[in-house]
Amino acid sequence: MKIAICESDMRTCEYMKRQLQQELSTRYKTFYIGSYSDGFSMLDGATHDDNFDLYFINASMSGLNGVELARELKRYRDNSLLVLYSVSDKYAMAAWSIEAFYYLMLPPLKKDISRIITRAEQYLKERDNRFLRVKLKDGWYHILLRNIFYIESNAHKIIINMVDGGSLTTYGKLDNCEAAINDEQFIRIHKSILLNGIYISKSRLLRWFVITAVFFRYQGLCRR
Repeated sequence: MKIAICESDMRTCEYMKRQLQQELSTRYKTFYIGSYSDGFSMLDGATHDDNFDLYFINASMSGLNGVELARELKRYRDNSLLVLYSVSDKYAMAAWSIEAFYYLMLPPLKKDISRIITRAEQYLKERDNRFLRVKLKDGWYHILLRNIFYIESNAHKIIINMVDGGSLTTYGKLDNCEAAINDEQFIRIHKSILLNGIYISKSRLLRWFVITAVFFRYQGLCRR
């Protein structure tokens, strides 16, 4: 499990790390806890290559506060779980409005940390085991969603491009694939391309838009 903490106060950050380490060490041989001192640095990491399962965010930070940060993170890491925390319940309603995974009061009780990690494990297990059922030439296959990079349609063909560089081809409509997946992390960047947002940072997504636009402009010119 990979966890990130966003906390401007060093003592609070170290305290949160210790609490999480104590809980995680009873469950995992290996785990990772990263930290950011402000919301802007965490957001910058999220829009590039930093991808965590669970984010712990101080709701009352100055500058980009935790609620604003969580709202922005959802745009780039919608599949990750956001835990907002504070010394009071002042931000509890705001956390609920942005569908935060949990609102934690400081100082956290051991049972609270344990409950959060347990719930996160259950959610991540369900998410990671979701699949798309497709019919290929030699029968039906279940393809794990986490292994799909993007899906494209070409005429009546559906091409499923995998994270490992391979691809599978079947027949059907992209609309039906999107409905079967039914997951907000898959982004319809074009009528013929469905992209798995879990692997796309802001900069890579921008390149995808540019490449896609150029590709379809080229196709249009070729048909003239």
